[in-house]
Order: sequence, then C-alpha cells, then structure tokens
Amino acid sequence: GGYTHKILANLPEEANTYRAKSKILGPKGQYIKFIESKTKTKVQLRGRGSGFREGPHQKEADEPLHIFIIAQDESSLEDAKNQAESLLDHVRKEYEKQITMKNNSPHMGYRKYRGPPMNNPYQYNKPMYPSNNMMMPYPPNGQPLQPTQPNGQPPQPPKPNG
Repeated sequence: GGYTHKILANLPEEANTYRAKSKILGPKGQYIKFIESKTKTKVQLRGRGSGFREGPHQKEADEPLHIFIIAQDESSLEDAKNQAESLLDHVRKEYEKQITMKNNSPHMGYRKYRGPPMNNPYQYNKPMYPSNNMMMPYPPNGQPLQPTQPNGQPPQPPKPNG
C-alpha cells in the first residue's frame, strides 16, 4: 500500500547526452539517497534514460524520465515531492546553463566549458572596445554619410536654371 507520486524531469530528451541521469542521481546516487533518508520514502529514477529496468522484460519504462516516489504516508510524500522538485529544478538550471554556453561559444566546441585557459590569458583579456569599428553603429549617429568635395564641403545641389 502507501502513496506514490511521479515527478517528470521535464528535461528535453536530448538531455540524455547531458547525462541527466547522473545529474539527478548525484554522485553514487547520493541525491536520491538523501531524499530517501530525509523523508523516509523510496525514491527511484524511472523512464527513458534512467537505466531503471522494470517489468518482466527488464526494460526502461517507455515514458519520459521521471522521479518516482513511494511513501508510507501523505506527509512524507509531500516532503519527498518538495525535495525532488528542488533537485530537478537545480538540474534544469544547470542544463540550461550548459546549453547556453554551448550556443554562445562555438569556439569551445564540445569541450566542457572550464573557463578561459590559463596558459594564454592574453587571448581572453582583449579589450572590449570594437576592433575595426565592427560594432559601431553605421553610419555614425544614424546620419547617412555625405560624400565630401575636395574642399570638405558637402556637394551643392545643382542650381535650378534661371
């Protein structure tokens, strides 16, 4: 008997490449164990990418990754739910960060971003002002540039005849 509750990880499926499973379980499963011991519940990571094999065929459940909680009573279920929610929230934020970094730094390629390489500080300390005026709004001040005559005056419109 008892109470059960499912909390979807709500991570995009490609997050499996991000090793969502190990991020949720924590080192050696510590995060899940922590929730279990703190709330006296049974907590499992199930679904695609969970590595949790169930049923007669010992396969992952064909459903999105989720945390499954089994509790003896409602209050411990609530506690476990809150713990699991905040854990997942943390994992999602970390995932967003990873993705943003990937998208914002094509030059980092697939390497994990570990901050600027220390052996070449110069490369990262380039002054921020635009080089070659690449970043300057063009034309300056939003004015179209007037072609100038050799004397520095803008060209005169041709005088109307008469």
